[in-house]
Formats: sequence, C-alpha cells, structure tokens
Amino acid sequence: MIDVFLIGAAPGAGKTRVAGLYAADAIARGRTPGYLKPAQTGRTDDARAVAAAAPGTVCATVYRFLAALPPGVAARLEHAAPASIDHLLEAVDELRATTDGVIIEGGGLLEPLGEATTYADLAVAVGLPLVIVTRPEIGALSTVGLIVDAAANRGIEVAGIAINGCAHKPNLVERTARAELGRIAPVLGSLPLEAVAG
Repeated sequence: MIDVFLIGAAPGAGKTRVAGLYAADAIARGRTPGYLKPAQTGRTDDARAVAAAAPGTVCATVYRFLAALPPGVAARLEHAAPASIDHLLEAVDELRATTDGVIIEGGGLLEPLGEATTYADLAVAVGLPLVIVTRPEIGALSTVGLIVDAAANRGIEVAGIAINGCAHKPNLVERTARAELGRIAPVLGSLPLEAVAG
C-alpha cells in the first residue's frame, strides 16, 4: 500500500516494519514507492531501515532531533527550529515527483510535531488515509478507539489497522484483542511476532 499515513498506537508498535513491507510490496508490483519520515528523533534511522527492507524505495527524512522525544518537545529542548507543516508538504511534493506514491511514517496522531501542531495536522494537510499500527494487546483497544475518534473529528480517513507482533499460537488475551480491534476498524493485516520494534 502506498499513499498512506502510518500512525502508531504506542512507541515501538512497528510502524517502520509496516512501512518497509508496504514499500517492498509496491516494488514487487513494479512501482516506485516514496518513504517520508517527517521527523526522526533519537539515534535510530527509520529511513535507512526502510531502504534496507525495500531496496529501490526513495527515502527522505526532513527533520532530525537528538532527543528521543516527540519532535515538538525535542525541538524546544534543543533550541532547534520546529517542524513546519508547509516545509513537510514541500517534501511530500518532491517525493511525489519521482515516485508512484508516498508512505509517510508519523508518530502518535496527537503527538506534538511542531511548536503548536501535531501529526494530525500533517495528516489533514496531506489528505492521506491513516493506517494505525498496533500490537495485539487489550490496552490497544482504548488507544486505537481514541485514535479513530480523533481522526473522525478532524475529517481524516482511517483505512484500517495493521496488527504487529502476533504470536504463532495466540493466547486468549491476544485472540480477544485482535477480534475486538477488528470491531473498531478494518484489520488490514496481522504480522508475526518477529521484529516488532519500529
């Protein structure tokens, strides 16, 4: 899937893994995907991970902050220029010029992105459907439900849910969580337990 905005239900839910799989699928179908990381925080490099998972993907990271915190908070603490929605939209347009679609990997939907903006503001501006990436946990039901409500209140389409980190033999809690998540929004895929981080 390309032309999609990935949002995490929690840190480490697996957004980068899902982005890499979507990009690899696009390449397998003869298309050139673009991957955009609006703001990278901490010492990880998600764009590099996606490029390794799906060679041929055109990857770009717009802002980088050292602190492993929400971008808006990290920029303030580091006395750096905060992320600008207009600048991010320019980056999306540049990627679109050389690709067949864009996969944007955000953070949490209401996570501070800039001085007074969140990833929700960027999602509204780009107009791409959300895919919510979550782990199969009971606690995800409330979080994913709140994300869906917040998206609906802003007119953001939710394409569905990607469930990452599913056990080969799930216990009752996991089976229940996966079933109930499907009652909140369509489940687009369930990925096995390996490599859940990202």
